[in-house]
Amino acid sequence: TSGVLLFALHKEALTAAQQLFMPKETDATDKAIQKEYLAVVRGHTACEQTIEHEVKAQIDKRFPEQRNHQMGLTELKTIAHCEIDANIET
Repeated sequence: TSGVLLFALHKEALTAAQQLFMPKETDATDKAIQKEYLAVVRGHTACEQTIEHEVKAQIDKRFPEQRNHQMGLTELKTIAHCEIDANIET
């Protein structure tokens, strides 16, 4: 696994960095920074698939009655299939 850890040293930098991850008003899927992952999975996946699932609510301890629900969107694209002749016990 590799990645980047980003720290903001002042509020203006934090606001600017957060905006890079926010969708543009004209297109909800268009962001300045896109997160991309590669995975090796067991089993079969569709050639292309979109998964929408509610992300666990973020709870502000000061206002526990207000839950900040957010939808997660995953778009997957299968790059290749292969089979390994192996006996796997479950």
